[in-house]
Amino acid sequence: MLYELKMRDAFQLPKQETEPLTFAPWGDKAEPRALFQGCYVRDHGFLFDLVAYERDPLARFTKPGDPVYKDSCLELFCNFDPRESDLYINFEVNANGAYLICTGSGRENRSPLATRVFPTVRAAKTDDFWDVALYIPRETLWEVYGREIEFTEGYELRANVYKCGDETACPHWLTWSPVKSEKPDFHRPEQFGTFRLVL
Repeated sequence: MLYELKMRDAFQLPKQETEPLTFAPWGDKAEPRALFQGCYVRDHGFLFDLVAYERDPLARFTKPGDPVYKDSCLELFCNFDPRESDLYINFEVNANGAYLICTGSGRENRSPLATRVFPTVRAAKTDDFWDVALYIPRETLWEVYGREIEFTEGYELRANVYKCGDETACPHWLTWSPVKSEKPDFHRPEQFGTFRLVL
């Protein structure tokens, strides 16, 4: 899977078609409908918007570090430096804006993100959908990966985007890039797709 991340000079997502999460590897169909879009703001960082069309999302958790994946949850897992590192960051957010953000190279031994410049996480609800806005400063990524990464045209990230609800009335797991495993498992970096920076 390939998604083209537009490079921008302004803090605004480009007017482009959003990318749907169409795979339901552990269910019958891709519901509820979910999608995302993103861009790279030059010399600043990454913007992402994730959307789920749910009228009444389960949202019990309210604090950073809570197990929000048990609620209705939107998630971005991304390795921002795949040329040099196997570390990826998981951003998991519920409709309250509570989040779980960790780093590591796999499911085990993940560490809560601890950086001087922390990402901005916001969630909002309407009658028909809810969405999550993420801003990830490049300085955050430089600190995580231990080097000043040059995000230029053609640069590629490895990532997947998910929608889940482990303890919702109708448990569901959706993915952007296909995942092959017997049971729900989003920690499959070997099956991430590609985000490519384009002009």
